[in-house]
Amino acid sequence: MADEKKIENSITQDAVAEGSENVDNIDVDKARQVILSEIGTNLKKAAKNIKDKPLLPRMPIIKKKSKKSNLNKKSIVKMIKVDSKMQFKIIISSLIIFILISISITLAGIYLGRWQSPVITQISRYIPLPAFYINGESVGIHDFLSDSEILTEYFARQNLDYNKESIRNQIYEKIIELKVIEQLANEKELNLTQEEIDEELIEILGVTNLNEEVGDITEELYGWNYKTYIKKVVRPILLAQKLEENFYISHGVNQIRSQMSGFYDVVIEDESQFEEIASEINQDSSKLISGDLGWIKLGETVPEFEIVLLKLREGEISEVIETRYGFHIIRLNEKMVEENEPLYQASHIFIKRPSFIEYLEDQIQQATIVTLLRI
Repeated sequence: MADEKKIENSITQDAVAEGSENVDNIDVDKARQVILSEIGTNLKKAAKNIKDKPLLPRMPIIKKKSKKSNLNKKSIVKMIKVDSKMQFKIIISSLIIFILISISITLAGIYLGRWQSPVITQISRYIPLPAFYINGESVGIHDFLSDSEILTEYFARQNLDYNKESIRNQIYEKIIELKVIEQLANEKELNLTQEEIDEELIEILGVTNLNEEVGDITEELYGWNYKTYIKKVVRPILLAQKLEENFYISHGVNQIRSQMSGFYDVVIEDESQFEEIASEINQDSSKLISGDLGWIKLGETVPEFEIVLLKLREGEISEVIETRYGFHIIRLNEKMVEENEPLYQASHIFIKRPSFIEYLEDQIQQATIVTLLRI
């Protein structure tokens, strides 16, 4: 307001100076508008100057490199790298977990669920898992499954009825028998020569010599190559034969045969000794009745016994014969025909032959067997 007053006084003085005579003719309102217009113009200029020229001088802006921004970039890169490593670890961990779960499910299926297929059999070839232990020696799952598969294919080719459980039981029992035979043969140091193996192979397959075609034959018949066929078929047969021979030698079969020959000499010289000897040494129920077998029909005894019986005359005594049950000296007491069927009344002196089959069964019963999978 002070500036406005000063300007108004200045204008008034100018007007007075032009001539006092014109003072009365001045238009006050118009003069006031002019003054206000100039004041407004001056105020706008002052405001513009104040805007362009601040009261305080501006400090120059100095751009400094921000360490924080560099650290942020490095942190971001580092975080990206960490995330990549973490993702890789997660993928690997997930893969390992998946594999472990798959293996666990497969093992549970094989051991508890009786899973069996060509794929599982092939997998078991490369994973040496035990199926059961026989006297501390393990039998692999692959051997058990592959043998079961071969037997299944055989029954299928022959159009025979079969079921999975019965085949597995057969293979289980057979593997135990063969493993016990192998262990007994090793204990007695019974070894096989290559010549023995070749001879047995020629006899089994019905070939004149061994060549590349033998492998084709075994592959076609059993699905086994040459070496596998020898391991699973030829060696067990030969070892069982050698073990049986060793058993009879070690259990005094020759002595029993010699003893029976001595009894034969006695009864040939004095037939009355027959009943007395039978009452003393017989190893069957006939011992209680002096060796009397009663009346016998053909077919009631073993063939090797009947063949000798048919050749005897009444009152005649046979030489020492050997049957699957043991050693006999037979005397035909009487024969007759009843209803067109021949009957024979006979007696015998009998010593039981040590049974290899019973011996083997006993050894199997005594074996310590730990079964891991469900048969």
